[in-house]
Amino acid sequence: MRIGERNKACMYKRALSGLLAINLIFLIGVLSLCRMEEICRKLQQTVSEVHMEESLLADKESIMMGIASRTSSGQRVVDCSELQRESKYQLEQADLEVLLRIVEAEAGCEDEDGKLLVANVILNRLNSEKFPDSITEIRGQAFKNCRSLERVTLPEHLTYLGGEAFYHCSSLEEVNLPAGLTEIRGNTFEECSSLLRIEIPDNVTRIGGHAFYGNTSLEEVVISPDSKLQQIGSSAFRCCDSLREITLPRGVSVNERAFKETPVRIDYYEY
Repeated sequence: MRIGERNKACMYKRALSGLLAINLIFLIGVLSLCRMEEICRKLQQTVSEVHMEESLLADKESIMMGIASRTSSGQRVVDCSELQRESKYQLEQADLEVLLRIVEAEAGCEDEDGKLLVANVILNRLNSEKFPDSITEIRGQAFKNCRSLERVTLPEHLTYLGGEAFYHCSSLEEVNLPAGLTEIRGNTFEECSSLLRIEIPDNVTRIGGHAFYGNTSLEEVVISPDSKLQQIGSSAFRCCDSLREITLPRGVSVNERAFKETPVRIDYYEY
C-alpha cells in the first residue's frame, strides 16, 4: 500500500509541476505580447513624428522660396499659399512676368522679405506714375511689356535710360524725357503704339535703332534748333504711320532705313 501511495504522490507532483510550467509559459507569452504591442505603438509614434517633421520642413522651405524665387534654370517657383493670398494689385500674366524679372534684377541676393519690399516699391511707383527725384538711371527692359502703363514722369536727374526700357508698353500715351539724357538707346520705346508726342531733349546726341519703331499713333516729334543730335539709327522711326513731318538739325546723320515705311516729310533747320 505504501508503494502505491508513493507512486500516486509522485504522479501528483509531476502533474502539478507540468501545470505550473504551462501556466508559466502562458504568462511569459502574454507578457511578451504586451511588450511587442508597446514596442509597435512606440515605433508607429516615432514614424509619425518623423513624417510630421519632414512635412513641416517642406512647408517651411516652400514658404521661404516665396513668390519671387527662382530655380537655377530661371523658372519661377511659386508656393500654393502665395497663389491663394489676395493681392491689392490685379496684374496680367505678362505684367507679372515683368515684375518678377525686375525684382530678380534689383534684389537677386535678398531674402523673401527683401524681394517683397522691392516689389511693393515698384508697384507703388507704377501706381503713382511719378519716379522719385533720386533716380539717375533706369535699366534696360525695366518696364518691358507693361501694357497698363499710360503716363510716365521721369525724374529731372535721370541720365541713363536702358534699351527696351519701355518696349511694348502699348497703353503709354505720354512720357517726358529729362534734359540730362544724352542718348535714347535702341528699342527703348519700340511698339509703344499709343504714344502721341515725344520731345527730344537738346543734350541727346543719338537716337538708337528701333527706338520708336512701330509707334503707330505718334504724330509729333519735337527737336529744337539747339539740339545736339548727331545720329538717328536704323528703323528708329520705322512704321510710325501717323508721323507726317519732322524737322532736324543740319548735319545730323540719318540712317537710310530710319524712317522706312513712315509717311513723313523731313525738313532741316536753317541757321
